[in-house]
Amino acid sequence: MNTTHETDIEFHKLDVLGRIQQIEEGLLTRDPMMPTHLAAVHKTLIQYEELVHMLPDEAVKSLIAGQKKHVNVMLVKEIASKRVSTAKIPRASADDF
Repeated sequence: MNTTHETDIEFHKLDVLGRIQQIEEGLLTRDPMMPTHLAAVHKTLIQYEELVHMLPDEAVKSLIAGQKKHVNVMLVKEIASKRVSTAKIPRASADDF
């Protein structure tokens, strides 16, 4: 027998998964509703923290991709340089501190 909380969680899980599917589609079509879906998912995940553990990895990846695209940021930026500095770094001693 499901309790009200379990039923509530299941309802919100389905809602979040449906919105994540809309986010996936929005990534391809530049859906103007994407900020709304992202905000709703964010609010629901804050309210029902256990949902984070119930979402499949693919759904989490899509959610992160949607957030990255919406905010237009890179979560990790690679910095590569072909030149290597030849300057020597002096060793620190206890006197330096």
